Amino acid sequence: MSSIINIIVSVLAIAINSLLAISVFGLIYSFYKFNLDFFIPYFSMVGITLTKTNVPLATAILVMTVLILLSLSPFADSLLRALYGFRKPLNDEVERLNYLFNSVCCSAKKNPKDYQVYIIDEKSPNAYALGSNSIGITRMLLNNFSDAEIKGVIAHELGHINYKD
Repeated sequence: MSSIINIIVSVLAIAINSLLAISVFGLIYSFYKFNLDFFIPYFSMVGITLTKTNVPLATAILVMTVLILLSLSPFADSLLRALYGFRKPLNDEVERLNYLFNSVCCSAKKNPKDYQVYIIDEKSPNAYALGSNSIGITRMLLNNFSDAEIKGVIAHELGHINYKD
């Protein structure tokens, strides 16, 4: 049941974002009348005939398609990790982090090799789930909280990844 809901939400999100993109490109094109003719050859290569009136629509569809494909790629995960300051755990952090993460994965009947755990150098206790398999835990959380508390945080973030929210 939850997979059907995820599909419905994803389709609605794509539809709404597409309408927004089409509206934005249409408004920009109508106010600034910039030349989008450079897109016409690319569309004609795949058999789509463009006119001056449907170039903003085609441009919006092209941009949305590229953004959707980018968001589904491993590149998007690595870009998000870089933006949020994720780094690989240092030697002193690896042992404890692996123990805690493996323990949570064992309880959840998940394979720890399907996920990547990172450290974030922030001054507040926090954790993030990014993309399809990345979990980041702040160094402050790892150093100042008990194993049980950290396991709870890891389980929470693992839930975000598994339920894709």
